[in-house]
Amino acid sequence: MELPYEIEIMLTRPGMCLTEVSYDSAVAYLMGANAICHGGILHGFREWLIPKVNGRNSNMWSELVLALDFPDSESPRTNLEQLSDHKPVISFLHQILKKFWDERNQKGLRIIFLNYEKWLRKQDWYDPTSPKWFDWE
Repeated sequence: MELPYEIEIMLTRPGMCLTEVSYDSAVAYLMGANAICHGGILHGFREWLIPKVNGRNSNMWSELVLALDFPDSESPRTNLEQLSDHKPVISFLHQILKKFWDERNQKGLRIIFLNYEKWLRKQDWYDPTSPKWFDWE
């Protein structure tokens, strides 16, 4: 199943849809589209990303994507701000979103959330006193 047409167009041809071709404009577009769809487009995206970056549990999905795109950086946001052309980062966002979308459609959200839960349980700060702890064993 493909990404919704409007999102596919924006991510592949951002100049057609965005007044400013920037990563933050692309993120704002996606967040708006997600809000219109009552959260259905990006549901599980953040939880899918966190195990991939192995951390940054308190970050928004947009910052997690930057962490994946600039894996060796202490401050991925600073790396983004130093770029004069954000098209490669928008293209990376497109690739990551497609991978998530494909996995979510093939395996389902349950697997994504179970993988996130497994990641959480490996963290030394996560224990039965943590909020939303669920004893499923």
